[in-house]
Amino acid sequence: MSFFEAQDSVSLIHRTSNTTREAITLTGLQKRTGLNYANLEDFVTWLENPQNTRASDWEKASAMVGDLCIDDKGQIRCPIRTLAILKQLIGKAFDSPQEWVQWWHDNRTNVVLSGDGRTLVTKDK
Repeated sequence: MSFFEAQDSVSLIHRTSNTTREAITLTGLQKRTGLNYANLEDFVTWLENPQNTRASDWEKASAMVGDLCIDDKGQIRCPIRTLAILKQLIGKAFDSPQEWVQWWHDNRTNVVLSGDGRTLVTKDK
């Protein structure tokens, strides 16, 4: 979520008085943030924290990871250096590029850039 999306969400929370719109907004924020707050107001503090609005960091990390391995006519190829970088990013070693691709597909919606910006970590850690 970008800083501006967070600002828009906070503004929408303050403007929302329609029960149907509140439910839709609450569901949307729960999906986008991975948080299960029961009330819209509970999201305000989270949305106002700059550490939680790092969409540009996430986009950079996603683009970098997407560029590391190449799909060559259906065959995934990751150079040895790429696999070393992936190990450093996520702290896991894989025997094949396919294992990395499977891990990425299984975890990509639950991964965030660490606070220091050096690794990818799962949200539940």
